[in-house]
Amino acid sequence: MKGITEAHIRDFFYDAATSYGFVKAEKELIIEGLRIDMFAIDVNHNPFIIEFKKKKDRHIVGQAAQYLAIVPSYQEEIAKKISFYQINWEHLRVILVAPAYYQRDLTAANYTPLQNRVHFYTYKVVQNSRKQIFGLPLTYIGPAETGPIKLPEDIGDPADLIDVYRYFEKLDTPESKRAYYTNHVIPIFERVKQHVEDFFMAHTLYFHTSYFGNTPPYYMIRVGTAKKQIHRASIMLGFYQDAIVHGFDLTHSLAEGQLLARLVHDEQMNRQIVEHLLQCPDYRIYIPNTGFDMTLPLGYVSSSALSVLLMLYAPKKMRDCYFRVTKAYEHDSLSVNDAAEILMNDYEKFKLFFGLLRNHT
Repeated sequence: MKGITEAHIRDFFYDAATSYGFVKAEKELIIEGLRIDMFAIDVNHNPFIIEFKKKKDRHIVGQAAQYLAIVPSYQEEIAKKISFYQINWEHLRVILVAPAYYQRDLTAANYTPLQNRVHFYTYKVVQNSRKQIFGLPLTYIGPAETGPIKLPEDIGDPADLIDVYRYFEKLDTPESKRAYYTNHVIPIFERVKQHVEDFFMAHTLYFHTSYFGNTPPYYMIRVGTAKKQIHRASIMLGFYQDAIVHGFDLTHSLAEGQLLARLVHDEQMNRQIVEHLLQCPDYRIYIPNTGFDMTLPLGYVSSSALSVLLMLYAPKKMRDCYFRVTKAYEHDSLSVNDAAEILMNDYEKFKLFFGLLRNHT
């Protein structure tokens, strides 16, 4: 959690407030010298004071008690500040969000004036490649059976990656999609990783997952040539709005793209690569840098035409590097084992590319 502050955690939660079930939220609300991290209203107009901590804090329940004692005296002022006037003040509660708590904090919340008015959540920070907060999985730990925050729902079969993606597609906000990806997709991808990691490590290839906040968002597994960089020559399994595809993927890796271009311009190498690709007639090739900004079915391309197409590949910028040979997944379900098999089988199909890139670096 390096570089992440309480303000970062609060701001991430604030930006996703509607996904957590709140219809109104205000951050850094100052009342009578008290700085409230966040004041939020749920769909039933119940008010919540939300306090965030980066680590265990032995004063956290005392702070909650202070809020509950003082804030009700400033109902009119708060309503005016947040421009929300129909508030059920008798249901005022405090939500505490911290990575962990002391046992005495949980015990103190059972004190009669605080009972069922202070709710505890723990969190983990999921960071992206820029070390920013990507996801904030929350876990409710009491005191009731269920907490007041709306958390991502589970789905019928969490082991089916197609069901998981269909549910993901139905979510209506970017924040809810990211939360679902964090809570449900990443753990499944970790199970895929456990199945294939030894196989790919033996070939010096590294497992990565990627989330793209495009419109619409999509995500993928990549097993590529770099341990830290995601955008390298890879075997990929991608979950897009219109299809699930898998195969060989080289994007945004200029050094590898230019190396591959030199290889396909060599007559002998060109012939070898063409012969190899034509053994995959149910895959489609996509090399927009050649001037053909479309996927071409390898089963319908002649060897001479494919040879010419490859000769046109000449990336000069990062965006020119796209070189994909992929196939749409056509079955109705996709288990963790299926995903692992696809990745390993695709490596066997396209290991020629990895060998060429490695041997000619």
